[in-house]
Amino acid sequence: MKVWLAMTFVLSAWVQAARCQAFISKEQEIQMSMDIRNLVANSFDEDGLRFLVPGIIRLCFHDCVIICDGCIDTRRKVQGGNNGLANTWLPLKKLYNKYENICSRADFFALACTVTSDYAAERGEQEGLCVPTPGVVPNDCRTNMEILWGRRTCAVPQLVTPVRNIPNANEDPYKWFGENMDMTPREAVCLMGSHTLGKLRSNETGFSGDYTPQMDVLSNEFFTMMASGTSWKQHKKNVVIDEFPQTRFQWENPDKTFTRVNSDMMLMYDLGKLRQHGEAECLIEPLPKKKKEKHCKKQPHWVIVSTLKALSRK
Repeated sequence: MKVWLAMTFVLSAWVQAARCQAFISKEQEIQMSMDIRNLVANSFDEDGLRFLVPGIIRLCFHDCVIICDGCIDTRRKVQGGNNGLANTWLPLKKLYNKYENICSRADFFALACTVTSDYAAERGEQEGLCVPTPGVVPNDCRTNMEILWGRRTCAVPQLVTPVRNIPNANEDPYKWFGENMDMTPREAVCLMGSHTLGKLRSNETGFSGDYTPQMDVLSNEFFTMMASGTSWKQHKKNVVIDEFPQTRFQWENPDKTFTRVNSDMMLMYDLGKLRQHGEAECLIEPLPKKKKEKHCKKQPHWVIVSTLKALSRK
């Protein structure tokens, strides 16, 4: 299975849970899908980037941490992990208002996630990052999953829901996804591959920088850059979020064009016991020159990342 297909499959299959009976005609589904796709393809931020591609994927993940119920608390000081999601929800809400009488908000989120992940995979195909297998129908660069309807939207109004256990940038992804979502290490790696989409913004998370060259294209670039021998060095950042000074440690490549956080690096390396603010106790690259510094050891599941990186355009 192609890595981008694996990522979109995990993303889409995961939001299909916790549903009840509902009926939406195929014509209505097609029309909603077309409207979502047009919104995603034609919504650009100040940098000319299709910001709804990573935004909707992040929205769906945060919605489904406990149960996919269509409720996200976007109040910054209540649920800091959702900072910036209001920018995704507001344009999506205008479209949802058109369909709120036939579709629950929870189902609409799930459809938006499936349509968006397929759109990002299609962009990858257009960029030559995915080549469909000749003779295979339907196109195996896409998820081609049938949407399942019937999720219930939470009863609390204004998208306010109890604070969810959203993983932070310093948590071991294998441990968190295993304990909270019963995922295998390979499934956890595939889901983390969604970081090939989007970028980090300091006013939202305290971290800043791009994950990959194209934030709206689903590919294996996230893994390729992790496992191709690129040097990564941790840097200290002093930032201000909601008027409060904070300190962050993030990983950057030599020319500081791309960024990773600790949870990304933990897919391949054991960073040891993190110090204050997430500072690692070891170095990845270059090799330590001082005796007191040590090199981070490969983490047991690093081969999964290497395997996904090795998957070619076919």
